[in-house]
Amino acid sequence: MRNLNLFIAALIGTALLSPAAQAATPYDGLNVLIRDNFQSQYSEVQGVLAVGGNATLFNYGVDLLSTPYGGAGGYGLVVGGNLTFSSGAVGTLVSNPAQTYYGGALNGALVNYTAGTATAPTSTPVNFTSLFSQAGSASTALAGYTVNGATTLSAGINPQGVTFTGDGASGLQVFSISGTDLQTRNQIVVSSVPTTSTILVNVTGAFAQLASVDSSTPFAPFGNKVLFNFKDATQVNFANTGLHASVLAPNAVITSSSGYLQGMVIAKDWNGDFALHTAGGPDILAVPEPETYAMMLAGLGLMGFVARRRKQSQA
Repeated sequence: MRNLNLFIAALIGTALLSPAAQAATPYDGLNVLIRDNFQSQYSEVQGVLAVGGNATLFNYGVDLLSTPYGGAGGYGLVVGGNLTFSSGAVGTLVSNPAQTYYGGALNGALVNYTAGTATAPTSTPVNFTSLFSQAGSASTALAGYTVNGATTLSAGINPQGVTFTGDGASGLQVFSISGTDLQTRNQIVVSSVPTTSTILVNVTGAFAQLASVDSSTPFAPFGNKVLFNFKDATQVNFANTGLHASVLAPNAVITSSSGYLQGMVIAKDWNGDFALHTAGGPDILAVPEPETYAMMLAGLGLMGFVARRRKQSQA
């Protein structure tokens, strides 16, 4: 029996620690991934911008800092539909000669496409259907994670604050807050969370907003290990806000004005002037391969079998 228990533990451990379980996220190399349409002006996406539908950009910079998608000579801007681009640049000519792909019509002037453009019939370099299928699955799975941190809404002299208090030890700190509560909070404090931890904030409800959040950048010490998951949101607003976190909102239209976000963005639509800085996405965005789930389920099934046999023996 002891040997069987050791085998089960090894099976589950192998699943959890296997390359599939620990693999890079399917979104690596992307800064912003939009399923439908993207519209912005007077700002930039520092990394790679991928838009499944149409993109409209004015006085804009794309992929000015990061390596193009697909490695050297890869893409800095991928648009599945029409691209309207007036004044701006994609990549930098010497150090980052990123290509531009568009699947529909091209409209624009005074734009520097440093490595040229590619149109249909060349196939799109980004599989939007697959990536958004995985994004939906990831968002649903993450929303089901057990909360192990406390969310406290301030009162009294600081009625607009919220504090996320961790357990001081867990490698993954999970918090939950409603979109209604989040929209009234402009001061965020993070407490008792090791800087080595990953932070997951599950935001519930169809609407959410981060507006006029103070400049203390409470998530900055955690690097690229913070994710706001808007599983049920259809509308998310950002205004006058600096956020060091990634955003997963596969069904939401995001509107924005006056601010920046440092992290990965995955959303249905984007509309507004907001600087989007590259920082990579947290590892929890990785979707385990089916065989990883199979190994975990096999181990859990054996545990159930052993428990039943033990109970029968005692009876």
